[in-house]
Amino acid sequence: VSRHWHFALQNLLTRNDGAALGHAPFIAELDNQSSAQWDLSYRQHQMLLCGGGKEAWDKTKGYFINRRCTHFQEATNTLLVFQWDSPLENGKLTSAAARDFLGDLRRYNLNPSRSAVLINAGLELAINVKDKTKSVAEMVRAKLPDTVRSLDPIASVGGKVAWRLSTQVCCQTYPGDPLRETLGKLYFVDNSTSCLNKHRTPMFPVQKLLAEVNANVEQQLSTMKRKVGILDAWALTDHSKCGKYEDWVHAPRLAYEQIERWVVEILNCSCTGG
Repeated sequence: VSRHWHFALQNLLTRNDGAALGHAPFIAELDNQSSAQWDLSYRQHQMLLCGGGKEAWDKTKGYFINRRCTHFQEATNTLLVFQWDSPLENGKLTSAAARDFLGDLRRYNLNPSRSAVLINAGLELAINVKDKTKSVAEMVRAKLPDTVRSLDPIASVGGKVAWRLSTQVCCQTYPGDPLRETLGKLYFVDNSTSCLNKHRTPMFPVQKLLAEVNANVEQQLSTMKRKVGILDAWALTDHSKCGKYEDWVHAPRLAYEQIERWVVEILNCSCTGG
């Protein structure tokens, strides 16, 4: 989801509704009235350029393979940076990412006070934690403060830091499914895709874990001195929008609505929609 934002923002900067800078042949939907579909191969092109989550989380292959990609849009004097990172590393990698980002800004002669950083680590805190003896709440309390503090170099020069709450999982079961009675109505959404990953493993337990992560992140951020904005992507992906998901977790057709909310509510800009 976060990686896709890197390309969706490129599309917005160029107003290129067909292909993002010639790299990824997917079709943008810039508003809710559009009926365009994203090309099914868009994710493979994005992974080729910016890496994939599996590689980013697999230490056996070298931690964070292809972990960073950048794009400078000269016409708008805007730098976009996407980076795989991990709150499970106690802020060490995020600190390095912040230093690299500030270095990029200096290289392009950009004003750091006008920079913005958006973080999300829901899936990693929910399912990639090695120490399963700790609760979600304990893991968030242990890892989130260091991650946020590691971005102080950006916030201290006026840059805006925000956390994107994880989007919802889109699940559906079918008539006769034995899980129907045990799961409850939450997971039965018309026009939804099946809640299976590519290995055909049911992903419905992730919904509860992500909800726990989001709730604990909000609570923890409210107690910290450093002001961090919160983009409630969970509320923006309620199950009435399941029909726009392409699988249990990816919903590129909903990206622009989330981006607009971030720009308006977190960056305090009213310049969207034109």
